[in-house]
Amino acid sequence: MRCLQRVRRLQRPRAAEEGFWVAVLPFKTSGTSPEVNTLAEGLADEIVTGLSRFSYLRVIARSSTSRYASETS
Repeated sequence: MRCLQRVRRLQRPRAAEEGFWVAVLPFKTSGTSPEVNTLAEGLADEIVTGLSRFSYLRVIARSSTSRYASETS
């Protein structure tokens, strides 16, 4: 069993393990102003774009983090 696990680990692609993974969560805004909501979305997009320029960072897609926009803490 141990040998099989070791072989599977060796067969995995290394690209997914290299670098740091980051996710930019949506900003939570107070109020219902559409301008503020648009600004918050634009800021998050700009942060994702800026971080994706670093080759050692892996930025998780916005579609994967968008479900957190409606969650409350």
